[in-house]
Amino acid sequence: MVKIRAARPGEAEELGALVLRSKAYWGYSAEFLASCAPELRIQAGEVAERRIVVAEDAEGGRVLGLASLEGGPPVARLGLLFVEPEAIGRGVGRRLYRHALRRAAGLGVRRLL
Repeated sequence: MVKIRAARPGEAEELGALVLRSKAYWGYSAEFLASCAPELRIQAGEVAERRIVVAEDAEGGRVLGLASLEGGPPVARLGLLFVEPEAIGRGVGRRLYRHALRRAAGLGVRRLL
C-alpha cells in the first residue's frame, strides 16, 4: 500500500538521491548523469514552492517516488516524476501522476505540461 503525502524540506537531499537513482535505472551514462545532477538537485527551500509530494510505503514509511507540480493556474507543469528503481512497474508512478492531475484540477489548472 502506498500513501501520498507532502514532502518535507528535511528530505530534500534524500529525494535528490532518489531522482538520480531513478534516472540511472534507464541506462544513462555516468557522464550524462553528472551533467544533469545540478538541474535535478532538490533544495530544501523549494520543496513547498515546487509542491513536491512523495509516495511512501504505508507499512515501512520508505519513500518510493516523488512528483512535483510547478507553476499555477491556468498552466502548470509536472516538473518531476521519479520512482525508486525497485518500485518501477508497481504502480507508484501512476499513483503520483494521478495525484498531480487531481491536485492541478483542484488548483484551477486548465493545462498541465
